[in-house]
Amino acid sequence: MTPTSPFRLAFIGGGPNSAAGYAHFVASRLDGKWDLVAGCFSKSAATNAKASSLYGVEAGRVYADLEALLRHEADRLDAVSILSPTPLHKGMVMKCLEAGVPVICEKALAMTSAEARELRELRERQNGFLAVIYNYS
Repeated sequence: MTPTSPFRLAFIGGGPNSAAGYAHFVASRLDGKWDLVAGCFSKSAATNAKASSLYGVEAGRVYADLEALLRHEADRLDAVSILSPTPLHKGMVMKCLEAGVPVICEKALAMTSAEARELRELRERQNGFLAVIYNYS
């Protein structure tokens, strides 16, 4: 990446039928500093293919699950944006932090304050990056 290159972003969730996907895609491109390059947009192969086309992500960089995405993309990404339903956030954030990938998580971060504390402790142990965003137009 050159100093003027956009940051490389992956979406977890955020397929074309999600409440957050397209809004986050548009928002990520507003300042030209992010490029959506990979994703696991859905558990559905058809929805992943539709997202790949809609968002302009190479089909070979769309994955059936988070584990496959991290296995193939962790060293090629600047951040992962978690756009899945809130009950899934904790596990997904933990896997990304453990893989050394910076995380941008849609609100809410977790289901309970205990889960949030656990994520904070993991972030501190990993010396990772974790941000919670509120994407409003």
